[in-house]
Amino acid sequence: MTPAAPNDSIGRGVLIAVAWQVGAIIITIPLMCTIWGVVQWAALIPVYLSQRKRGYRLAAKGLLITGFVGVLLNATCAALILGNLGNMH
Repeated sequence: MTPAAPNDSIGRGVLIAVAWQVGAIIITIPLMCTIWGVVQWAALIPVYLSQRKRGYRLAAKGLLITGFVGVLLNATCAALILGNLGNMH
């Protein structure tokens, strides 16, 4: 087992993940909410692997936690937005 890297924390991973997810949302705004979750995971997986390879195991866990929360929020928002489109008169 490799020793933990300095300044390794779940909070560090959460901050990195939030920054990457916000960037992914800004880039995909023209596509609305249809593929935000896919784009966010496409952005987060390389960052997760990089953090884990460098020895930032806790930061990598923070990335995963934030990624899963992001997917849940995206699914909720998409369901609310797309579900309410049929109720417009």
